[in-house]
Amino acid sequence: HTRSIMVTGVQTCALPISAGETVRVVAIVSAGGDDFRSQPTAVVVPADQTATPTINPAVAGATQISGTAEPGATVNVTVGEQDPITGEVDEEGNWQVDVPELSEGTTVTAVAEVENETPSTPATITVGALTVAAPSASISGNAADGYPVTGTGPANATIEILNEAGETVGTGTTNAAGGYTIALTSEDVSPEENLTVVAVVTAGGKDYRSPATPIMVPAEPGENQTTAPTVDPIKAGDETVSGTA
Repeated sequence: HTRSIMVTGVQTCALPISAGETVRVVAIVSAGGDDFRSQPTAVVVPADQTATPTINPAVAGATQISGTAEPGATVNVTVGEQDPITGEVDEEGNWQVDVPELSEGTTVTAVAEVENETPSTPATITVGALTVAAPSASISGNAADGYPVTGTGPANATIEILNEAGETVGTGTTNAAGGYTIALTSEDVSPEENLTVVAVVTAGGKDYRSPATPIMVPAEPGENQTTAPTVDPIKAGDETVSGTA
């Protein structure tokens, strides 16, 4: 198939051309009653390109990557320098693949492919840091019987209790539901001492610490003493403080 170029403009042909087909383009000039033809130039007709997929944000510790792409497409997901992992896009345009536990700063790339189309432009995200919520915490008891600290935090997280000097005076682990109880003794803390409780989660080979939740060791029981209140977790930017008493 050829295309001819006229002196006054460009002439195109209407014959069907398939994606990926190679055609030859020849310039024809008429002069002195003769037609002069150029050497043919080979042109490859470009194929349609698959639309670029999207990747949902991911944080350290995640074991799945998801996003959207053209329905029916295949998505090849590459995590860092690892081999690509292939997933299929459903009828609603959603895809999801299982990946090894992600680490902060890792690059994740996804390329979508549809039959008879060229692969999409890569979509890329960088794995973010894990944000750990402050645990809830309350303390009760006395010097003779000990001071149990109870509360909730992320499931299977490490709970650390620290004094004002930043020293760890108690540790524990939350259960699958996020609950924990840590027993402190009079050798660990003193009445009316200020403490903080922090949750620590290990994800992608790195420890992520929550904001601290403050608690105070109960005073020793005295005649007509009011029971110590509890304080709900607070964080920077809050404008109210709440609890029970």
